[in-house]
Amino acid sequence: MSALRESSTFQYHAYLLRLWREEGQARWQLSLQTTTSRQIRYFATLEELAMFLAHLTQPDVEHGDE
Repeated sequence: MSALRESSTFQYHAYLLRLWREEGQARWQLSLQTTTSRQIRYFATLEELAMFLAHLTQPDVEHGDE
């Protein structure tokens, strides 16, 4: 992590991941909340969340405050 802090050209994304299940429901609910703007994204499936993260980490893709 110290090398990450010393670099002036790194990118990172920080999220709070929440997983919960409503009473009587089998399916888990998922959300990511940005730590800076507090924007929340909801996902219906773990696969949908994984696709979002895969897209976010693609090379040469510009992202604002996701």
